[in-house]
Amino acid sequence: MSSLKALEKSKLERLFGMSSGYVLGFSDAEFGTFFGDFDIDIHSEKYQGVGTSKAKKYREFWRIEEDALVGEVILEMIKHYESFGVKDGEESIVNLV
Repeated sequence: MSSLKALEKSKLERLFGMSSGYVLGFSDAEFGTFFGDFDIDIHSEKYQGVGTSKAKKYREFWRIEEDALVGEVILEMIKHYESFGVKDGEESIVNLV
């Protein structure tokens, strides 16, 4: 179980645009591929405890996995976010820290 605090989760959710159920505009296949790089089947029932949207699966991942793995995935997702740049209307990572 990760030790992410509510404020940290809130900031990450804003950064990754999770309010709509999506995560950084990933398609289902892209989301699966991203997590596959960590040998994680994010689409498995394990992560569907509260629903099947990408955001709900990602929140469940945060809830049940260990800090080291959660941190590794978050850092890689931030790199993914940064590689595509901030678009108009999106949150800058600088504004979230």
